[in-house]
Amino acid sequence: MPGLARGLSGKAEEELLDLACDGTLRIRFGQGEHVDFWPSVEQEYPEIAAVAMRMVCCLVLLLRNVQ
Repeated sequence: MPGLARGLSGKAEEELLDLACDGTLRIRFGQGEHVDFWPSVEQEYPEIAAVAMRMVCCLVLLLRNVQ
């Protein structure tokens, strides 16, 4: 996952790898809204959830400005 993990802390990289290997979470991620998914895994994966939520917030703001 070198491309995905670029710029992440070691802990965040580890969390991303654990998350990617968890089949149940992969299915949940694919089924639901990503805005709801990340807060639901924040306790177990705090580093990567924080990065993802920042990205989701930026994307939402960008999309609001485009419309």
